[in-house]
Amino acid sequence: MKLRFQRLVSICMALAILLGCSLTTLGKTSAQAAEDKRPVLNVGTNAEFPPFEYMNDDGVPDGFDIAVIKAIGEEEGFDVKITNMEFKSLIASLSTGSLDAVIAGMTVTPERQQSVDFSDSYYTATQSIIVTKDSDIKSADDLVGKTVAVQEGTTGDLICSEIEDCQVKRFKKGADAVMTLKNGAVDAVMIDDNPAKQFVAQDPDTLTAFADTTSTEEYAIAVPKGDTELLEKINDGLQKIRDNGTFDKLVAEYIGDGEEEQAEETGDKPVLNVGTNAEFPPFEYMNDEGVPDGFDIAVIKAIGEQEGFDVKITNMEFKSLIASLSTGSLDAVIAGMTVTPERQQSVDFSDSYYTATQSIIVTKDSDIKSADDLVGKKVAVQEGTTGDLICSEIEDCQVERYKKGTDAVVTLKNGAVDAVMIDDNPAKQFVKQDPDTLTAFADTTSTEEYAIAVPKGDEELLSKINDGLQKIRDNGTFDALVAQYIGDGEESAAADGDKQVLNVGTNAEFPPFEYMDDNGQPDGFDIAVIKAIGEKQGFDVKITNMEFKSLIASLSTGGVDAVIAGMTVTPERQESVDFSDSYYTATQSIIVQKDSDIKTADDLAGKKVAVQEGTTGDLICSEIEGCTVDRYKKGADAVVTLKNGAVDAVMIDSSPADNFVAANNGELVAYPDETSTEEYAIAVQKGNEELLAKINEGLKQIQEDGTFDALVTEYIDQDDTGAEEQASTNPFSRFIDNVKYVFVDTNGYQLMAKGLGVTLGISVLAGILGIILGFILALMKLTEVRRKRKTVLSRIASIYIDIIRGTPMVVQLLIMYMVIFRSHFSIVAAVLSFGLNSGAYVAENIRAGILAVDAGQMEGGRSLGLTYGETMRYIILPQAIKNVIPALGNEMITLVKETSIVGYVAIVDLTKAGDFIVSRTYQTFLPLIATAIVYYIIVKIMTKILAVIERRLRQSDNR
Repeated sequence: MKLRFQRLVSICMALAILLGCSLTTLGKTSAQAAEDKRPVLNVGTNAEFPPFEYMNDDGVPDGFDIAVIKAIGEEEGFDVKITNMEFKSLIASLSTGSLDAVIAGMTVTPERQQSVDFSDSYYTATQSIIVTKDSDIKSADDLVGKTVAVQEGTTGDLICSEIEDCQVKRFKKGADAVMTLKNGAVDAVMIDDNPAKQFVAQDPDTLTAFADTTSTEEYAIAVPKGDTELLEKINDGLQKIRDNGTFDKLVAEYIGDGEEEQAEETGDKPVLNVGTNAEFPPFEYMNDEGVPDGFDIAVIKAIGEQEGFDVKITNMEFKSLIASLSTGSLDAVIAGMTVTPERQQSVDFSDSYYTATQSIIVTKDSDIKSADDLVGKKVAVQEGTTGDLICSEIEDCQVERYKKGTDAVVTLKNGAVDAVMIDDNPAKQFVKQDPDTLTAFADTTSTEEYAIAVPKGDEELLSKINDGLQKIRDNGTFDALVAQYIGDGEESAAADGDKQVLNVGTNAEFPPFEYMDDNGQPDGFDIAVIKAIGEKQGFDVKITNMEFKSLIASLSTGGVDAVIAGMTVTPERQESVDFSDSYYTATQSIIVQKDSDIKTADDLAGKKVAVQEGTTGDLICSEIEGCTVDRYKKGADAVVTLKNGAVDAVMIDSSPADNFVAANNGELVAYPDETSTEEYAIAVQKGNEELLAKINEGLKQIQEDGTFDALVTEYIDQDDTGAEEQASTNPFSRFIDNVKYVFVDTNGYQLMAKGLGVTLGISVLAGILGIILGFILALMKLTEVRRKRKTVLSRIASIYIDIIRGTPMVVQLLIMYMVIFRSHFSIVAAVLSFGLNSGAYVAENIRAGILAVDAGQMEGGRSLGLTYGETMRYIILPQAIKNVIPALGNEMITLVKETSIVGYVAIVDLTKAGDFIVSRTYQTFLPLIATAIVYYIIVKIMTKILAVIERRLRQSDNR
């Protein structure tokens, strides 16, 4: 016993020494870890050249070239990072060192060889000429005197530039060049042969293409001039993927005749990729979760439900929708899109699902009353919409085009335009948000039909969409969606019960005003203030955490009702939102390392300063001469960068600055910038006077009854006493102080204790479930041994085990929580997920243990008159259990460690608790090492218990 105690003491002392030494060697260790990572190859491309490069359904560059360079990287030990940019910029970026290599269907030419070096050729191609079917152009010789569209900087551009009297129109995208041809603005398009085939395949009724056999060219990978080491690696990797067959597979997948099969179903339902533009409420907008929502989205999903599609929504600019549909990036488009003769030349439309008119939005004092009054006026429109088309035909009307309808309306409110023309329902929404300033009237001459667009000639898809649309009309779904999204009753949707819900946005990275609490929920002074106001005014306050820079935009688009985030009142922000009365007066502070010579804002000239993106500190530093500003999403990240020596200072609000300094035990110091006094207030939508009055009234009430002062004392005043004025210079004392701060002063030990309880609880319950299930599955599989053939039970067990062992645990957990339990009962979901997963592994362990028992044991039991079940119970299983105890113990140990992923479903286990301590203390090493030590101790205890059990079982064998 004494010897064991001495060993335990020795282990604890060794761990303490390790922790102390690590404080001084952490930087070196991190650097060494970084060196162990694979080198990153930064590769440039231009994803407008299918099938070689294009943007896939997830908005990520894809295609034959991307697959080739990634395969080369895999062979040569590179992590490949793809950067998409304009084709004409690729060589320049390579020459300046912004890129390590370029793969973009790039032809080897003498001109390019002067600037870069090329790898061995990986593809031989020719140019093709695309023309309309009625064209008399049959060869490159016929291009003399013609107007030809090309992709800027490509071989087609070079060839056409040398053709006599050929007028060359250059486009950034091949798709734009083809669209110009279809619109009759050019006579032909010259482009590489495979992209040409893709464009013709998308519109075979209109286009045709023929090869220019005189223009054979080689594609190769470009590297910086003189980088022979990289060139050799790329050539070596290219040869390897040719030799092992990978290259031929990629050719077949991306370029060969079978490429249409890429879109085959990956599950039970085919996926319908639908494009939209979520800037057109109530038809399309971004909801509280930052996901496209609205009437149109609901309609296409309802159609998909009827026709057996899984609908995937992609949000993009309105003007890009038709082009993306034409190039095959999308299967359909629903975006409040009007059916026009021009659009019908490029795409096919479904039956109309909504009839709308245009509306003209003006300020209340405007003399504009109809579309006739727009003559000679300046009108803002959303680019590419019907309003754009109408205003473009009005005499002397100056049209200003915006990507978002919201931007057009803001421009009107700022007095930069005279009116906005937009569809009537979005117009009503914009006026409703600011009824004191804006008014709108319908232009009854502009009635239009909304429909769903599909690629030209895709009759099968068009038929399915029309059929689904008719079904949702017949079964009443369509009318219900109209009532929900467009009808007059939408205002009542805000109230879920007796109280109205106030959706409030914040950014929980700004302690003590906003931070994540022990349970992973937004907390802090601001959160307490808005909840106290809600209590006084009868609101149920719902807090949404998001990036600071997104708060104003979410407020303007209706994603949230109000914002409280230590937000300063500035003239720029007042143009977009209204502010409540001020609830806090603050100054900026400059955080520096203790030995810094920076004392005031004047000293920041020529320095590198970190700020939280979009804050007042960001604005101030941006105006300091010679100041380099590094912007971060979190104030904590800015401070960590300062501690690492990558910046000279951090500028942030004074109270968070005090917290950061206190959390770093004397390493940092903060100097207030007295010239930057500012007021914090609560932001609401522009013109929402009713909500603003309620917030101001609630704020006044909590200030008068003492609630506000109590919150100041609780959240702000106490923080100044939370850390010692001066850290000890003794390394051991400093280590002890850090331990005390991380685990005692901030109650980190309590959080870890709760997390440990959750980890053990889930592990024990899941382990019991896994053992029970494992026994059942093992006996089911063994029926095939007894019957000498596969049985129904053995097949069921085999399929279950195969599926569970073949899919990742984290995916099973997410399915259980999000799909089956619909984001409820997270602990139950975790226990079931781990138990069901463990059962598959336990089953195989138990089956192996039973089969390890000599077959004569079963025969002997049966010869004694025992039944099969009795023989298994009294003879086989007792021996099998002794065989599988080590394997079962190992499975339980693995199960404990696997539970560290439960943070994915918002469970605060031991690992998640460690993460929270990091976010609260801004120290990473101690919390994470402590977490690892606790896991190690748990495993060590389980190992000891397992050893005792095995020893007891061996004793029984010796009797």
